[in-house]
Amino acid sequence: MRYFLVICGVMILFLAGCDMAGRNFRGVPPTRVAVADMQFTMRAAGHTVEAIRTNPMADPRMDQVSLLAGMAMETLTSCEVRQIGGDVAVVQVKLHCNDPADAAVLAAGGDYKCRVSKAGDMWCRSLAATGDA
Repeated sequence: MRYFLVICGVMILFLAGCDMAGRNFRGVPPTRVAVADMQFTMRAAGHTVEAIRTNPMADPRMDQVSLLAGMAMETLTSCEVRQIGGDVAVVQVKLHCNDPADAAVLAAGGDYKCRVSKAGDMWCRSLAATGDA
């Protein structure tokens, strides 16, 4: 019984940390974005954005994860991705915005669904505005 409780405790701690903000993003409301077959929780602090991929994938590739996360950030904020790094679980992005208020969209929180056309264009809609949240 003792081992069972230890295993349950470890599982709870592991699952609780799946969507936990990095140290520079604690206290920032999450913006949840679904794009293609990926789901991200994004948090912005100034012009730096953290995107945590929250869906399970068999073999995620960094080029796919960073491309979709970066495109979603550019579409939602009208800012340009200048630097992108991290790994397939957590992507860190530096944005360049002409208007400092543009990055505030990600800092405000919310739920969005984004689609990519066959031509490679992306558009996003707020799920709160449509009642789909």
